[in-house]
Amino acid sequence: MLTGGSSDKLSPEHRPLLWDALFFVVPVVSTTLASFDRLFVGMGKNSLGWLLIDEAGQATPQSAAGAIWRSQRAVIVGDPLQIEPVFTVPRSWLRSCDAATT
Repeated sequence: MLTGGSSDKLSPEHRPLLWDALFFVVPVVSTTLASFDRLFVGMGKNSLGWLLIDEAGQATPQSAAGAIWRSQRAVIVGDPLQIEPVFTVPRSWLRSCDAATT
């Protein structure tokens, strides 16, 4: 499930059960907001306990929305004046930019 190789084999109702089993042994999982939606695909509203976002000043609101929606409680800490938000672009955009410059 974590590597994405079993996404077509894993039913949506089994995903929360696997996460519960993992969180029983490993209570904290670290990820980026950019990969949060892929990691927790299929998880519904309030399906996660705590969400801790550090350096939230670097996050765009839309990148944090899904993580906050999936969490029962959230601690969001950051200074928006320190570093501007970081955002990602699809790889297809990068390929089309490279083709346009050559």
